[in-house]
Amino acid sequence: MNLREKAGYYFLQKGYKPNTTKRRAVNFHDVQSLVIVCSARDEEEAREKVQFAQVIRKNWAIPKVRIVCLVDTRKEQEWFSQYSGVQFIVGSELNWYYKPKQAPVKDHVDLLVSIDMEPSIAATFTSVITKAKMKVSPWSELTAPYFDFFIKLNKDNTLNEFIKQTEHYLKLINNKARAHETV
Repeated sequence: MNLREKAGYYFLQKGYKPNTTKRRAVNFHDVQSLVIVCSARDEEEAREKVQFAQVIRKNWAIPKVRIVCLVDTRKEQEWFSQYSGVQFIVGSELNWYYKPKQAPVKDHVDLLVSIDMEPSIAATFTSVITKAKMKVSPWSELTAPYFDFFIKLNKDNTLNEFIKQTEHYLKLINNKARAHETV
């Protein structure tokens, strides 16, 4: 972790209290709005994560899905235009300790899913400032105070496995209550 990232986590801990907004567990079938957050060091990683996010958008059939991808580059790239419906955030839109200068998502959403297998301070800041009823992430000690639900994976697990497990557990949440409502 470089000095800027350490400063980012310091300011995140100082400036944002963990889980201060009212949270609630959200069942997969009740989700009407979803934000998928990811970060990428290069074009190849960004393309891979955006493609996974688009698969989630298609397969999960949630009415409102936003994809926010933070890319480690100073300015917008030509290939960004190939992905409609994806909001790319570049280095010039972040301050010196990787906090977005403007909130990428201003609306309240039902669910936020961070698909970063390795924690990223920029993606964590984005997730923290997004108002969501429930926030899901792969387990990380660095980001634990800022998310509500974690999927703990082995070191050899993939992003695809994380997505499958996330969907599985979100379908189980509040499922018993839903069963009683339909009777």
